[in-house]
Amino acid sequence: MGLARARLGARPDLTKRYVRLALLLSKRYNVGIGPEKKHICRRCGTYLVEGRNLQVRASPKHRAIAYKCLECGNIQRFPYNAKVFIKERTKSSVN
Repeated sequence: MGLARARLGARPDLTKRYVRLALLLSKRYNVGIGPEKKHICRRCGTYLVEGRNLQVRASPKHRAIAYKCLECGNIQRFPYNAKVFIKERTKSSVN
C-alpha cells in the first residue's frame, strides 16, 4: 500500500494496479490488509487520499463517517459511537 500512496499523484494507473495486486495477494495468502483497507474504494479500486480523491463527512443521521470517492462517486460508511467520536475530535483539535 505504500507504493500505491507514493505513486498516487504521478501515475494513477499504477496506483490502481498496486491496489489490485495487494488485494489479490491478501486473498491468496489469507492475510488481512488491516486498517488501510478503508482507504480503498470498493467500486473502482482507487487508493483514497483525503483532499485528492476522497471526501470525508460525519453523518449524524446514519451515525457514521462517510467516505466518498471523487472518481466514481461511491460512498462507504463506517459506523461510530457518537460520544467516543466527539471526545476524539476534541482531543485532536486541542493538540
